This record gives sequence, structure tokens and C-alpha cells, in this order.
Amino acid sequence: MPLKGIGSQVGSGEPPLFVHSSYRTSSTWFWSKLRAKPTVLAYCEIFNEALAKLTCETIEAQHADSWASGHPSVAPYFLEFLPLLTKEQGLPLYDRSMPFARFMPDDGMGGALSAAETEYVASLIANAHACGKVPVLTDTSTLGRLQAFKQAFPGRTIFLHRNLFHQWASYSKQWVLGNQYFIWTTEWAMAGSQGDPFVRHLDEFFAKRRRAADDEQTFLTFVLFHLYLYAHALENADLVLDVDALAADATIRTEAERQVGEWIGAPIDLSDCRPHFELSLVACRSNSAMVDTIEQFLKLIAATVHTTAAVAGIEEMKDALLREWERNDFYAGALRRHHLSHVAKTAEQAAEWQAERETLATQLKDLEGRHEDLCATHQALTSEAASLRETISALSAAGQAADTRVKELEARHGELRDAYAALSADAAGLRETVGTLSAHGEAAAARLQDAETRYAALQNEYETLDREVTALREAAAAAAARAHEEAVAQVKARSRGVARIWRR
Repeated sequence: MPLKGIGSQVGSGEPPLFVHSSYRTSSTWFWSKLRAKPTVLAYCEIFNEALAKLTCETIEAQHADSWASGHPSVAPYFLEFLPLLTKEQGLPLYDRSMPFARFMPDDGMGGALSAAETEYVASLIANAHACGKVPVLTDTSTLGRLQAFKQAFPGRTIFLHRNLFHQWASYSKQWVLGNQYFIWTTEWAMAGSQGDPFVRHLDEFFAKRRRAADDEQTFLTFVLFHLYLYAHALENADLVLDVDALAADATIRTEAERQVGEWIGAPIDLSDCRPHFELSLVACRSNSAMVDTIEQFLKLIAATVHTTAAVAGIEEMKDALLREWERNDFYAGALRRHHLSHVAKTAEQAAEWQAERETLATQLKDLEGRHEDLCATHQALTSEAASLRETISALSAAGQAADTRVKELEARHGELRDAYAALSADAAGLRETVGTLSAHGEAAAARLQDAETRYAALQNEYETLDREVTALREAAAAAAARAHEEAVAQVKARSRGVARIWRR
């Protein structure tokens, strides 16, 4: 989760210790020495790409024995990140752009960390402080941001390095083992540093490099890019640790142990530091031209720093690189040339085999295409046959039904034929009956006509009588009304006479 008051949280415990290095420089060995101290919480490669998908399972799976690392056998690399995991995967403030896309600030070596980087690093420091430990943060992709780290956070800065030719030999061995990751780290780091003019010009100058361990331009790009990073690291680090010097010089080692022990609050023993050399396949077309190219570029690098100590430091690194390159060329040059010749022949044979393989692959692809076509045709024919079988089955069922129906119709036809013969006999009888009835019908029709005439006369007579009856009823009613009125008048007259007699 985002942290508030980053400055106060960082300063709430012991100052953090930042260890900046490149790849294959014994950085994991040095981290393991710091990690072993009870006063320390040491994070391994705080910007490692694996952190984006980190889970409990992936933490357990990533350790020194899971690949040809040459690292000391200790607990899994990213165990310290366990309390910070999200429920799904990864760390809440980590971003995929941090390892390489942000290898250097947008405006070059002197730029500032982004807000996302600052917040993420502060969360790691705060977690260590919450555990009551000295925060130790190590990484192999922060050399382009070393100055930006010093500006963003209080604390101490260690720059760890080894002989550049030995570092290149370790890259080469991994490449031979099939691990091209380390060769490509230079490419990815430079791609994330295009805001810096020197890196951009270096990238363009060696644009024809093949990104392979036996390619001279790839080797020179690696050397010059690292000398540029190392020059600025020398100028800004609080302590510079040369792994080869630690292994060879007890005085240097003792002083380093004292200083580091003071910073982490615990004694540290670096006496098991050992130099080792692995393998280099690079062959130069001209040794003198290669050396001169490094010398001339070194002048350009020296012009980008501000201290004579930094210039002297990269001069010493360059000289150590060339000494080891010359020794390697002296002892292994003939063997390497023989090996490269063998590799060239093997490459030719591999090319022939590849061409044959591609021809066979084309033929196989054609055969697979034909096989797919035949499979499709077979499928279509199978579907069509199934459809025809269904059609035949349906037609067979329909034929059986038709036979049954024909038999039913033939039986019905016989029945109808018999019924027709019976009806024909009945029709003949009916025709005779109709003839007889027709004769009776004509007499009946005459009688009906006569009856209808008589009915009409009776109807007229009835209507006349009805009118007469109505008139008589009306006359009787009128007479009854008059008689009633006369009776009423008489009763009234008698009543008046009785009244007069009563009054008397």
C-alpha cells in the first residue's frame, strides 16, 4: 500500500544500505554475506523481473540450485519479499518498467527517480524498519540510477564490481550453456538509457553487433557501457568494493569488513571471497584496433565525470581488463581459434542441416496439408454416407408404409365396389319409386293449389268479420259509457233531492 511521510519513515531506524552492481560480479555472494547477519533485512535484486509474478510458490522455486548460477547455496533469493506479496501475485508497488525501461532516468545519469520507484523503495525500507532491522537493498540494474538513489534517500551506498573481462567471461559461459539472458541485459539496459547522449551514441556506433558472446562489437559495447556506468558509480559511491582486490589483498578486505560491519551493526567476514575465471569466446580482427577503440572511448567517458579519482578508477579498470584479456589470449588464443574454426564448420554443417530440415519441414507441411485435405474429404464423404444411409432408411420405412397403405386402399376399393353395386340396385328402385311418386305429386299439387285458393278466400272473410267485430265492440263500449254517465247523473239528482228533504 502507498506510504505516507516517506522521509520520516526512512529516518525512523538505521539508515539503509544500498549495494549497486552489475550482473555476474559476485553480487549474490556479497548479498548472502549481509543477509546472514541478525541485524539486517537484505533484499536480493529489488528490481528483478521475477518480482512482477512473485508468489509463495515462485519464491520457493527460485534458488541457487534451480539454474547453473554458481551462487552459494542459501535460502530462496526472494524470501524477504514474502510479507509484501499481494493476494494474487507480485508486489503492490512494483512495476515491470523498473528493471530496464527505467534503467536510467529520462534525462540521463544525473536525473531523478520517478515517484513510483521512490514509493516502492521506501516501502521496502519501511518494512525492514518495522522488523527492527537495517534495510539492505541490492540490485544489478541500478547503476544508471545510483546518483538518483543518493538524492532520493539517506543512507550508505556501496558500488561492487569485479574485473570486467572476468565478468564478460561469466556472461560468455552462460551463453555457451544456452542462457543468453546476461548478454541481453546490456541491450535492455541501453534501451532504457536512451535519454543519455553517450549511451545513445554508443548504441548507434556499434549498431551492427550480433548480440553473441563471440562477437567483437558485442564485447566492446559491454565493456564501454560498463566503464561509463562504473565511472559515475566511482564518483558517487560511499564505498567501492573490488571483488578481485578483496580476494587478493587482506588489508583491503579487512578495511572493507570494518566499514561494512560498522554500517550494519555486526561483524562480517569476507575471507571466503575467491577470484574465478570462466570462458571467453570473443576474437578480435585486430588486437591493436580493439585496444585503441577502448582507449579513445575512454576519453569521451572521462569527459562526463567531475573527479580525477573517477577517471583514475576507470583507467585502472581498463588496464585490468586488458591485462586479463591479453593473458587469456596468450593462453587460450590458439585453442579459441581452433574452437571458433570448429564452431564455424559446425555452423556450416548446422546450416546445411537447417536447410535440409527446412526442406523436410516444407515437405512435411505439404504432406500435412494433403493429409488435412484427405481428412477433410474423408470427413465429408463419411458425413455424406451417413446422410445417404439415413435417407435410404427413411425411404425404406416410407416404402413399407406405402405397401401397407396400398393394401389398405385395395381392401377399401373392394368394399367400395360392393357398396357401389348395392347403391346402383337401390338407385334403380328409387328411380321407379320416384316415377310413381311423380304421378301422385301432380294430383297432390292440384289439390294444394285448390286448398291455397280456398285458404285465401277464408283469410279475406276472416279479416272482414274481424273488422265488423271490432266495430261492434267499439259501439258497445260507447253505449255502455253513455249508459254509465246517465246512471251517474240520475244518482246525483236523487242525492240532491234527498239532501233537500233532509234539510227540511
